[in-house]
Amino acid sequence: MTCLACVGQAAAGQTVALDYGSLNSAQFGTDSPENFCQRSIGQASTKFFLDRLKALQKCWDGRLKGHHSNACPDPGDGKAVTRIAHAEESKVSRICRACGGADHQCGGGDDLALGQVGFAAQCSDVTAPSDGSCSATITDMSGVVTCVDCDATFASDCMADLGVSALVPYPQDCSPTTPPDFCPAPAVPAMIGQIAFTGSPGTANCGGASFSPPADPQFSGEVDDGNGMKLADLGLGCLYSGSASMAGVALPDGFTSILAITGTSGSTLTLGGSDGTGPADCTKGAGPAMHCVNANPGASCTLDADCGGIPSSCALDANCFFGPPTPVSNGALSICIANALRTDACGVADLTAMSTTLAVALSSRLYLTGNAASPCPRCDSGSCTAGERAGMPCTGVGTKGTTLECPPQSSQFIGTLPVSLVPATTGTSMLPAPNGAFCRAQTTAGAFGLAGARLIREVGQPLTLAGLGTFTTALGATFCIPASGSSLVDGAVGLPGPGALSISGTTTVNIP
Repeated sequence: MTCLACVGQAAAGQTVALDYGSLNSAQFGTDSPENFCQRSIGQASTKFFLDRLKALQKCWDGRLKGHHSNACPDPGDGKAVTRIAHAEESKVSRICRACGGADHQCGGGDDLALGQVGFAAQCSDVTAPSDGSCSATITDMSGVVTCVDCDATFASDCMADLGVSALVPYPQDCSPTTPPDFCPAPAVPAMIGQIAFTGSPGTANCGGASFSPPADPQFSGEVDDGNGMKLADLGLGCLYSGSASMAGVALPDGFTSILAITGTSGSTLTLGGSDGTGPADCTKGAGPAMHCVNANPGASCTLDADCGGIPSSCALDANCFFGPPTPVSNGALSICIANALRTDACGVADLTAMSTTLAVALSSRLYLTGNAASPCPRCDSGSCTAGERAGMPCTGVGTKGTTLECPPQSSQFIGTLPVSLVPATTGTSMLPAPNGAFCRAQTTAGAFGLAGARLIREVGQPLTLAGLGTFTTALGATFCIPASGSSLVDGAVGLPGPGALSISGTTTVNIP
């Protein structure tokens, strides 16, 4: 089989899996409105993929023949964009006529029930080179249309670009570094013990804007230029974000996160989400219920429109959080970040190799507090200093004194960032960018205010025995951060853009 044929089969397989894989089989063959909707989704989205790929191939063929010298599809041959727009219009019309209810409009409030039709609850976790990240929660037929569009765009972009590798480099988004299987099936019955990780303070100074002044030791990694020369050290226990000149952020410490040991194989432990003792230390994913997280807190919702229309304001209920709120001081644009777990945390700990690898998917909720001195409410002398529970009793966590008991005002919510720490590892995590763009849709080259940055490296620390069943360790991760939806925040931080973090602490293994 040729490479192009293999990629073509993979692209088609992915499209079929998304469009048909979660359909409600009880409707098959019934000729019900839901069954007609199912058939329309599959047929329209597959046709859109083929039509879009054909338009791209014609565009690139014109360049190979010397008819133009443009990138495809835009500006391309002057025809591809129009052809794709017509294909998109046809796809939307066909799906929404069948699935959009009496008004034949997707998202109009009278769509066929998504549960009766059946469709993936989450769109594919891929990034279309000419569009953006497809990963999003799907709650109505409008979300279905957006998802199948993005998925088909990803597949057609990647297949078309592979066929003209002499003209354009194959996009990194099409062949991301595939991490190992962090979450294998349990080798023995689940819940045979637990691992608890408690965060420790890192360096006292994560570095200023553009690393002026530089970070203080202890270091966890570095940023290099295209020649492999070090541009800056990354401080341990710090978060670095975006392409703009943001100062490093010291992460909270003193918190505990608990993972279940769901299986063993020799000295290798399989890890999964745990109920812990409550939201502050459990590691289970969000949902299934959805409520507003902005100025209308607690109200049930299915769409952002139910919460005033702010993007991502209608969210799956957060069951667990990764640490207490993180304060990010940046003048009038200071924000407080609450990191809710999006899905169950999972991973592997190898007590022979003394290594840990985790997959942690977060929904980082952003609150624009504008308080540079204290971006997040703190627990001071047993009372919340500000926020929804100002003046009410609390217990602070770690040296920063933030806590889930002292959340910011819900009216300060401005958006959510889906951030995937995959992997967070005791080994090495690297994010390269030969052309300076670490992430899809990044508009300014470089990382963390360093325009010449071409490689970000975080290095964890292996498990080191510190007592019976107790180990010291550090985890590192590099990743991409999408746009927040707030032009102020995106401009100040430089989003979409890269991210890097590390956190040290103590791991305790408990197998009864």
